[in-house]
Amino acid sequence: MKSLTNRMLMLSTFFLVSFVTGCGTATVFEPQTSSTEHIVTSTSPTTVVVSSPETALAPSSTRWATATFQVTDATEDLSTSVLTSTPQVNIRLIEKCVTMESSLDFVPEGVIVLRREYSGSGELDLLDLTNGQTRRVVNDKGYVSTTAVSPDYKQLAWIDVKSDLLQIVDATGKDLRSVHVIENWYGVIQWVGQDYLLIESIPLHPDGTLNPPASSVLFNILTSKQEAEYPHGYPDQFFIGNGAPHWGNYYFSQSVFDSSFSRVVYPAYDNMGGALVLRDIERQREIARFRVADPNFGGLPQWNREGSFFISGIYPQAERWDGAVFVNIDDGLPYQGGYDLFRVSRDGEVERLTYLTTQYKAIEEGYSLSPDERKIAFWLVLDYEDLGTKVERQLAILDIDTGKITTLCLAGGDVPYHPVWSPDGEYLVVTVSASNKIPGNPREKSMSEVYLVDLSDGAAVKIAEEAVALGWMMASP
Repeated sequence: MKSLTNRMLMLSTFFLVSFVTGCGTATVFEPQTSSTEHIVTSTSPTTVVVSSPETALAPSSTRWATATFQVTDATEDLSTSVLTSTPQVNIRLIEKCVTMESSLDFVPEGVIVLRREYSGSGELDLLDLTNGQTRRVVNDKGYVSTTAVSPDYKQLAWIDVKSDLLQIVDATGKDLRSVHVIENWYGVIQWVGQDYLLIESIPLHPDGTLNPPASSVLFNILTSKQEAEYPHGYPDQFFIGNGAPHWGNYYFSQSVFDSSFSRVVYPAYDNMGGALVLRDIERQREIARFRVADPNFGGLPQWNREGSFFISGIYPQAERWDGAVFVNIDDGLPYQGGYDLFRVSRDGEVERLTYLTTQYKAIEEGYSLSPDERKIAFWLVLDYEDLGTKVERQLAILDIDTGKITTLCLAGGDVPYHPVWSPDGEYLVVTVSASNKIPGNPREKSMSEVYLVDLSDGAAVKIAEEAVALGWMMASP
């Protein structure tokens, strides 16, 4: 593979940076001393805003609205028709602190994928929760950019850029498949069903530096053949030269496909500023465009397994560098700053899931959809001053059906690593980070800690140090 030194430098940057994402009335009930609970109610019409008028469809329910676009203090005239719906808002913010234990009464079955956090290392471990034993599957002679666990939780795939091998193992670390990679293959993005992998292919300049746009390759692991390639470079697509820090396995590709590869979500930049775009690949048309303050605004769009919707953090309003204000969500509710969580259908219909920015300057990042797609675990920041400085993150869980947000009093540190759900949705594995390094340690070990959280009992136990949790696997019966 060309210019390994440059690739290694890019990967070092990857590891260090990518995990460092009115009209209405409102009633707020003040928190009690034993817990915190805010209830916000409103019957204001909801107008959801994006700049694609050709997508105007009738709302499918009272919680959905079709996207249009509005802009304040900008020279462009983008007036379009507006459809509204009338949601019933009942949002609760509840504090339910987990207790730190030395062990749990019941330990679930599972194997946790861990990347050891040493500067310049790509070591991978498999930690068996039932016996506490760890098996190293990539040592310090290898280097791994990204990993992906299969939908049945039984296979782990990665590309070792030092050996130029695509490797697949089971939960015990047993080698299931090893394939020499094609030039420019850089990392595993995700599994597509049980038999395909989506691979990131990155062309390089002669000196080994990134030469965007990249492409995504569909690889059949049974035949060891590349079956399709999806070039990037969509209209106005914005490529962050050193990668998008908060886009996880899409760090370089910055193109997030649905399961049918007929839709893509990507960051964009045009003469009006940054945006998040939903595009119909088959018909080659834009479905929705959400304005953002920064194309790398902090949240990886996450599709559900069927590809019927994705979740994303969206600014209800976004202010451009020149002071122009773009209104994404015009529901008559107050806006204090930051972004909330939204569910966007493949046809551009938008459903607001959280309303925290109506009461706080709030950020919800590092979000992860539960296996049953009814909950979202994320890191919550409330009333921040400047995201460029140190902020306090806390682990929270949104119940999508009820709108209830439960904070667990578990601080997230400096980097919003994505929480990892157990297959049954009863547990979380979370990484708590810190940027501090151990003085005098030549390997510059990080201070990251990994916790297993029992959501039913409200207990948490530390299971690893100096590591980041990447996935949950299950052993074959």
